[in-house]
Amino acid sequence: MSKALVVPVLVLAVSALLRASTPAAAAPPSVDWMVEDRAGVLQLRLAHAEPGRRPDGGVLRVDPNRRVVTWQGVEGEVGCRRTLEAPFARIRAIRDEPQGVLRLELQGEPRDRWVFVPLPHAAWLARAASRIVQGLSPDVRDSLVGPDGFAMPVGGSAAFAGAQTRDDIVPGDVAAAVGLAVERVRASLGRPALPAVAVFEALHGRPVEAGLDELLGKAGLFEGRAVRVRGTAEPLPNGRGIDLADGQARVRAVPQPEVAAVADTAMREWKGREVEVAGVLRRAPPGAGGPSHEIAFWEYTGPDEPPGANEVRAARLRELVERPGDFAGRTVRVVGKFRGRNLSHDLPDAGPRGGWVIKSGRHALWVTGHSPSGRGFRLDPDLERDTTRWVEVTGRVEEHAGLAVLRARDVALAAPAAFVWVGPRLRTDPRPEVVFTLPLRDEEVAPSDARLLVQFSSYMDEESFEDRVRLRYAGGEELRRARWTYDDVRRVLVVDPGEALRGGATVELSLLPGIADVYAAPLEPPPGSPPEGPARVLRWRVGGSAAAKAMP
Repeated sequence: MSKALVVPVLVLAVSALLRASTPAAAAPPSVDWMVEDRAGVLQLRLAHAEPGRRPDGGVLRVDPNRRVVTWQGVEGEVGCRRTLEAPFARIRAIRDEPQGVLRLELQGEPRDRWVFVPLPHAAWLARAASRIVQGLSPDVRDSLVGPDGFAMPVGGSAAFAGAQTRDDIVPGDVAAAVGLAVERVRASLGRPALPAVAVFEALHGRPVEAGLDELLGKAGLFEGRAVRVRGTAEPLPNGRGIDLADGQARVRAVPQPEVAAVADTAMREWKGREVEVAGVLRRAPPGAGGPSHEIAFWEYTGPDEPPGANEVRAARLRELVERPGDFAGRTVRVVGKFRGRNLSHDLPDAGPRGGWVIKSGRHALWVTGHSPSGRGFRLDPDLERDTTRWVEVTGRVEEHAGLAVLRARDVALAAPAAFVWVGPRLRTDPRPEVVFTLPLRDEEVAPSDARLLVQFSSYMDEESFEDRVRLRYAGGEELRRARWTYDDVRRVLVVDPGEALRGGATVELSLLPGIADVYAAPLEPPPGSPPEGPARVLRWRVGGSAAAKAMP
């Protein structure tokens, strides 16, 4: 059988076997390669490949009840011979790579062992490697001379030795499917990405992996782009970040504000150990000393955790408040904003003795059994100033006077996880407005891997967006895979179409009545608009036309 026929045959064979081996359950519309059963177990039909081996197929299962990830090949010649059963604590990272693949990294295993794509795109595994743009090696590059005997200037993708992937190479449907798979797996692992990550990646692109030597050797090519690098960490004094070193190459990495509090604490334990960061390469501030560039990072992977770390199920605070009986007596991890000793009166004042409050969205919870302190921090439950912090609390769910209470065993600083509802109040400032969009008014939407950003003048009620965000083509066809996230720090709604857009078409983003800010002030239609219509309709042209629009 020719190589050209191997992958199509693989797709057909594995598809048939997987349909027979995976029970039907609810799934996103038209995504038959991913299901989640009634017990919350996520199952993905994937094609798999690693260096030196042909693509094969199997089912990846993420079980939040047993807190284990398994991989099992299908029966027959096309089935993967490798198997996997790993606790959540062994999963170092789950990534959406720029090459259009999903990478699952495990402690103690080669980084490229578990590389996948959703089954309908199995052919991409064979094509992706041949479509990576490879720069010239240093010895070849340095040997290029012109007629005068001097070195010839080399720019663009050939200017450095690292492998790259052009933005226009990965098909939009592949990128969308891989992104959806990574998002769902991270949610099942209890490790959803910060809402701000979507904003950063919309501005700077998906992180490109690079070695420190090539990053610094050609910093001009990477400046302003998202990169992922690894090196040995050396914490800098006075909370100035870390130095990452790989041989003689060294770069400073500083955390973005969202992760600064938790990263500053973690970095104290990183001295002399290998860590990885993802962020944007930018020029270092004047007078900073050291290299001319630094990385402002928004994600990081620290040294491997000891066995048994983070083996407690993550839960949303909303779930604990609305369904306390489902969690009674169980130990969970939950993230909320510190509200002191009920300083904002989010709960009845007659709380448990010594208790303090955390809040996320509209829901608040009493915490007992542990002071609001942990490694490297101590918050004062009677000090309003400390209520700007977010914390992660691990503890057992109990009941007090009919309310759910979390008896904590550990408290740690956390990055912002959601918005916090304030509620109706007298106000004189304006109602919320759309103040900025990306793409801009005179820019087009990229057909593939597009993300639409809408910034508001006020902090918004994230829950009010539920069932009130619609994306469709101007002709009326709705993009049913579209999904959104909200970054409360920047007041930005990020809408992911979930699929490649049609070149030359017009897409409409409708924000429906009922969307409001955290003070209950509604987003209203512009003057002169029909009162029964959407609160806002934003329109963009997709690729290939100068008539792009983003009109509030």
